[in-house]
Amino acid sequence: MKFLKMLTLTGLVLFAFACNQAKSIKEEIQELNKDKKDSLAIDYLLNGEASYLANKYEEAIVFLDTAIYYDSLLGTAYYYRALSKAPLEQFQSALNDLEQASKISPKEISIFYYKGLLNLSLKNKDEALRNAYLAIELNPNNSIAYQKGGVIKMMCGKEEEACQDWAKADSMGNKDAVELIEQYCK
Repeated sequence: MKFLKMLTLTGLVLFAFACNQAKSIKEEIQELNKDKKDSLAIDYLLNGEASYLANKYEEAIVFLDTAIYYDSLLGTAYYYRALSKAPLEQFQSALNDLEQASKISPKEISIFYYKGLLNLSLKNKDEALRNAYLAIELNPNNSIAYQKGGVIKMMCGKEEEACQDWAKADSMGNKDAVELIEQYCK
């Protein structure tokens, strides 16, 4: 009887050990699957970016859709998908992608710049300006925010504000701002 109790106790200990091991193995498999999904998301993102740069916008969108399927928090995929949709005149859909990208990367200047340009394409001048101001507000020490914000302001007819932004960008060492000042502010 003592042997049976011992066997049962030993069996329970081994069963518990096996359960813990199974849990650990299951966690490891889940981690491997996550790593595989992350790797696939990056592969599709890179292919989408390459297609965008090659002006193959429809192809880029397919790759970027798949990247987002594998990792919905990949802000760069939304960004490049928006840039791929704009030449196809899918302006509202591109804006939606940039909105999603800005939630993931809320201080990325380029997102606000392109949101501004897309809003101008949709004749939403006020929203375009709001994005220009927001980029500067979120990045007050970044010369690119002033440079790109100035471009949007100039396109909205706010020449004086644009020149002020470019002067600020120039004072921060932005060489592109110098060219803009020479071209539009003299």
